[in-house]
Amino acid sequence: MLDKASPLSLGLMKLLTEKLKYLQASSFEMTQNIARADIVGMRRMELKPFAQTLKKTRHGMTSDLANAQVNTGEMISRETESLALGQITMEYQALINIYRRYHDMVRLVIGKG
Repeated sequence: MLDKASPLSLGLMKLLTEKLKYLQASSFEMTQNIARADIVGMRRMELKPFAQTLKKTRHGMTSDLANAQVNTGEMISRETESLALGQITMEYQALINIYRRYHDMVRLVIGKG
């Protein structure tokens, strides 16, 4: 009988949740870039890679999104931003499906599925 959740599965779910937050913040940056594309002198902003935003706390891993924004110095291209936004959307949907399947599996194990 399962009386405690596995620390490994809880850690993986926490990491998955942090990745979803990161992708959401990243998509916000892309939409901001698209909105600023016509402003003269504006440069492209993006987030540091996900692995660089992670930090270990006593409660596990968390992402530091407050300090993740960087200016690339590149000119903003709507086409490039739109393609990047599409990739982020596909990755986000894939992670949501993994999250959903995990919860379905847990419900099945405890007899609620």
